[in-house]
Amino acid sequence: MSRPSNPSHQLFLKVIGECGKRYLSCGGATSRLENILSTVGDVHGFKTEVFATPTGLFICSENPHESKEFTVIRRIKANSSNFTELNVIDQYLQELTHPSADFNQMAQDLEAPTHCSYNNFTLLVSFFLVATMGSLISFGDLIPALLSGVVALNSASLNQAMARFVPAQSIFSVFLASLFGFGFSVALALTLNLSPVSIAIGTLLIFVPGLSLTSAISELAEGNLVSGTVKIGRSVLILLSMGVAYLLVQNIGDYWLLPNPKIETFFLNDLPSSRNSAVALVSYVILLVFFSFTYQTPRHLVLYSTLCGLLSFFVFHLFTQPKTFVMAAFVASFTVGFSSLLFSRWKKVPSQIFSTSGILALVPGMLALSSFYSFTDTGPQTHLLARSALTAGAIALGLLSARTTLLFWSPSSEN
Repeated sequence: MSRPSNPSHQLFLKVIGECGKRYLSCGGATSRLENILSTVGDVHGFKTEVFATPTGLFICSENPHESKEFTVIRRIKANSSNFTELNVIDQYLQELTHPSADFNQMAQDLEAPTHCSYNNFTLLVSFFLVATMGSLISFGDLIPALLSGVVALNSASLNQAMARFVPAQSIFSVFLASLFGFGFSVALALTLNLSPVSIAIGTLLIFVPGLSLTSAISELAEGNLVSGTVKIGRSVLILLSMGVAYLLVQNIGDYWLLPNPKIETFFLNDLPSSRNSAVALVSYVILLVFFSFTYQTPRHLVLYSTLCGLLSFFVFHLFTQPKTFVMAAFVASFTVGFSSLLFSRWKKVPSQIFSTSGILALVPGMLALSSFYSFTDTGPQTHLLARSALTAGAIALGLLSARTTLLFWSPSSEN
């Protein structure tokens, strides 16, 4: 096969601009994109500087033969959680780093629609099973677990419908979907005399900002403070919007003098000792597999994503004690971060594909909601809020420590 001719400057900018836009739109790390696009420019003879943020891509490229410099700007209007698309675009970027890359063919490939591994029906079934298994693991009651799945399925459908009017996965759409989910859960609980939290947990699980957190840690480890701070801020805002939605439901109930449906404090990993461990483990595996589906994880990588989640589960339980919750979260997140980076180097794919499932059970979402509740109960219980903040900090620093350790050990790692 003959070697493709060198691309024109216009074709070069068109291809890398579209690749970069699609990479950021599906949750890719800005630091990795900047490094790869700069390398692509060097390989093909164009001096290229790149600055990427979660909301925009700026490329400045110079053609040394014509002494002309061009600047390309791409606006990132919406962000999704599509690991299949992320993996495909990452492979495109790797191909562009080869001197023989065919830019004409790449331009045609980029005209294809967004890549997905699963259709909408599969995603809805996945949301249902994630919520059902999460409730079943934590409470062991089948009826509330099935109701949790139904509520989560409807909340996810509402969130997808809202994407037609507002950017996908926006704070507002998560707020509305959470408001619906919590309100529906409380209504069912009051009607059937069930625990509200055993139904509401499904809504919490499907909106926990795991991808934003893991991607933010990747940015901070690379020294990309702007993007890392933006993504961490977005994660906090999502949890805050869910907390406000929950408090609205509580306040409406108080206004109409309804029974007060308090949300208890617990973690997904807080399994009662009397529970059948084999059933809990099988349920957790099912949860992790279908949680990977909700992020459009490529089929051939679901196994490794599930393994990262199981590592988190076992390590967390190994170190969990009433007074060592920070150590448990730190060690578990360090293990997840290190194993996801090793899988990333082995499979040559972004590490977020593996680490997102790994921190699912560590993010103290329900604990944060419990601290919100304390302000409407008998007064602010600062220990709950402090525990939420410390646990989140331990998760973040555990992931950051794992990434920094691997970069120190092997500086060539970029995933």
